[in-house]
Amino acid sequence: GAARALWAASGEVTAAQLAMTTGVTLSVADLPGASLGIAAIGSIVLDWDAAGHGWFVDRTPLRNEEFVRVAAGDLTARDGGRADGRIDLLSVLVHELGHLMGLGHDDAAPSGAMNETIDVGERLLVGGELSVVPTPIHDTQVADGTSWLFHEGLGAFVSQDESDLLEQNG
Repeated sequence: GAARALWAASGEVTAAQLAMTTGVTLSVADLPGASLGIAAIGSIVLDWDAAGHGWFVDRTPLRNEEFVRVAAGDLTARDGGRADGRIDLLSVLVHELGHLMGLGHDDAAPSGAMNETIDVGERLLVGGELSVVPTPIHDTQVADGTSWLFHEGLGAFVSQDESDLLEQNG
């Protein structure tokens, strides 16, 4: 799904690490305390109600349009939006897949995806400023396999060449 695609495109993990996430099963249980998810070999268990906060299930998980960028590049839910006041399921899945790939909690990592905690209404990123997605999120498919980058500052998908130009021109 989307969480695995974000890791695959991020450049932050190896092919061998990514292979460790193939065939992962998901289940739901009433986890203790504030636990949102638990990863064990080949499986992820999610708390049934996100520790009482409720899950935000994103219909367009690679777009981030329900969030706005705040200090230090973090994404937080738009006031009054669907993600406001809830725990972002995509962020938790990205985080737990990270554990399955052998990653530990690391608040200093460039992505933030392996932070030990997540706030209500927060989206943790993989890959920093530009989140790479393997295909554009549109009704049409690109037959030549072109990769697109989601540029948070523009709120749009750009090609690799356009991304390079944007970075050069600030």
